[in-house]
Amino acid sequence: MEISSNRVYVKEKSGFTTIVFDTRKTEMYIDYIKQSGIKNIVVDTSTTYLCQDLSPLMPVCDILESLFINSEHFNYDKIKYFSNLKILSIPENKKEVIDLKNFPNLEELNCIFTKKNCQSVIL
Repeated sequence: MEISSNRVYVKEKSGFTTIVFDTRKTEMYIDYIKQSGIKNIVVDTSTTYLCQDLSPLMPVCDILESLFINSEHFNYDKIKYFSNLKILSIPENKKEVIDLKNFPNLEELNCIFTKKNCQSVIL
């Protein structure tokens, strides 16, 4: 089921309520996340996320538990601040090294492993 609540794009699937974040309405989305308790975000730079890094999400970095980033050319520098993530999905990341030690609660990781981005992964 997909609904638009207060003009915030909310998606329901498999028991998860997720926001497809729209950077054109950052303040409204941040307020909605804080008020609703939604902890799952989709970042899709091909549609509504018009930024190539996580700057717009920094005000809720300690709230989010699930982050799906759909972008081939994305700057992951700020991802280390999202330490409460339980689910991290970065299927398009083929070059950036992400230190998984920053995510002590991580239960699920979806990514493409390459020699570069996998060089320091310890399972």
